[in-house]
Amino acid sequence: MQFISHFNYFKHKISVFFLFGTIFFASSCAKTDENTEKMIGEWDSNSVFISIKSAHQTGGDSIINIPTYEVWAKMMQLKPIHTQYRADHSYEATFRNLNDSIVALNLGVWTMRNDTTLQLIQQEPYPDTMEYDIRFFPNGAELRRFKYDFDKDGDKDDSFFGTQRKVK
Repeated sequence: MQFISHFNYFKHKISVFFLFGTIFFASSCAKTDENTEKMIGEWDSNSVFISIKSAHQTGGDSIINIPTYEVWAKMMQLKPIHTQYRADHSYEATFRNLNDSIVALNLGVWTMRNDTTLQLIQQEPYPDTMEYDIRFFPNGAELRRFKYDFDKDGDKDDSFFGTQRKVK
């Protein structure tokens, strides 16, 4: 009799666990699908803040700070980076000079991992994988990346914070 009572108790607990697990899984998939849908479209770089630690602690640290879309061209001598995230999960980041000529083109694939990580697997002009913590806001997004080797000194000690605005 006690075995049946324990069995029914565990059966009830397992049922509740699976019910909540299914609800959690469905809601997390919906959120990821929602964020995937938010990502599809055309985006322009708006601002960027990059902190670069000196190579092997040999000199002063550097900061790259482009605070607004309006000053991007003046500071970078480029138009803001225009990126298309397509529904087939390919992406294309176009770098144009002030005369509107393409000076660089990055191609690859993208995916949303869980609901807060954008992963870019760049194929051209050279293979690279980048992951950004992402937070969406109306008509835009914030992207953060830590443990990043921006200066290619072999140490992942740099960080990136940028905003992009959705243009289409």
